[in-house]
Amino acid sequence: MPEVGVQGQEKLANAKVLCIGAGGLGSPLALYLASAGIGTLGIVDDENGVCFRATFIVDPDNTVQHISVNALDTGRNIDEIIRNIQALKAGGLTACNWQPGDSLL
Repeated sequence: MPEVGVQGQEKLANAKVLCIGAGGLGSPLALYLASAGIGTLGIVDDENGVCFRATFIVDPDNTVQHISVNALDTGRNIDEIIRNIQALKAGGLTACNWQPGDSLL
């Protein structure tokens, strides 16, 4: 981001932000913070006092490529997160059940 500069990008990458609540402005705020390159982003359910299980995949240009926020009682699957990153790097349109080595659509 030229308007922020290298030093500003380093500060963003080292920053830690905690959003209390994901309703109202919390959800778009998390998207903007992730796309700005915030290094660590947490989202807390203020009613239950626990963190959401969220995954943000942001490319080197700080464009959010994938977001998933799971219900509080649902875990994340690291293999699926890795598959999503591999699909984004595949260089074309991938099927829903695409795996590394599969052809593109």
